[in-house]
Amino acid sequence: MATRQRLETRGFGGETPIPPLSRLAERIRDRPGIEADLTTFRLLETLRPQVAAGIGAVAAGGAFYGDRWLAAIGGVRDGVLRDAPFPEPVALGMDARAIAAEVRGPFAAMPAPSALGIVDRHFGDETEAGAAVRDVSGSLMRAMRDAGAAGHVLLTSSPADDELEDLASPFTFFYCPDAGPDTLDILLDHQRAFALPGRRVAELEGLVDQFGRRTVYLVDPTGEEVAAALEVLDGDNLRIGGFCREECDPYWQRLAAL
Repeated sequence: MATRQRLETRGFGGETPIPPLSRLAERIRDRPGIEADLTTFRLLETLRPQVAAGIGAVAAGGAFYGDRWLAAIGGVRDGVLRDAPFPEPVALGMDARAIAAEVRGPFAAMPAPSALGIVDRHFGDETEAGAAVRDVSGSLMRAMRDAGAAGHVLLTSSPADDELEDLASPFTFFYCPDAGPDTLDILLDHQRAFALPGRRVAELEGLVDQFGRRTVYLVDPTGEEVAAALEVLDGDNLRIGGFCREECDPYWQRLAAL
């Protein structure tokens, strides 16, 4: 039996609990002089298993990183927009430098702005408030790239068209973990690639017929699901993706071995 080509792998982030004090002490000993706080160390905890497993493109962060993002949007207090928003990127720059010191070209993963749950009490107009928050978010993303991040993975279950219009770029990947055809119809007007759970591989041929041949990240697949996907797409268009929720060392190692 011919050996199939190895597919490229990509991490879209993950979730990790707050590291115990013993782990924090170990990390500080490993990196004397590191500029970091607890959130930075949580980022590193999501990143390191991907790097150790040899994942090709890695992302530090997850939904928990939304709290840091909210704190970086000036004018937002306790999730409420009280004043005109402005960027406060100092902590984000610290995080970007820390993850870039671990591996070349890391992405940062966080909820998309529309998923942050910000309540407007300043503009009194949802459209105006959303545009202002997206503008600040774009500035913060640029600040992180300037500090060493390669780009961003924006986590969302249902991307908004205006958000895609403002923030989609070669440096941004909107990760919709279980997007249906209607969501993909909006997403793929702005982004060439998309993620598809491995359990939905039977839908792949129909999606290719509908949206054309694109880069597809098959997320959490089994070996059998990868083989089925390769009946539809060649290895130049099919890649393996992941988002870890628990036991991340074996999780990323399994994906890297597919």
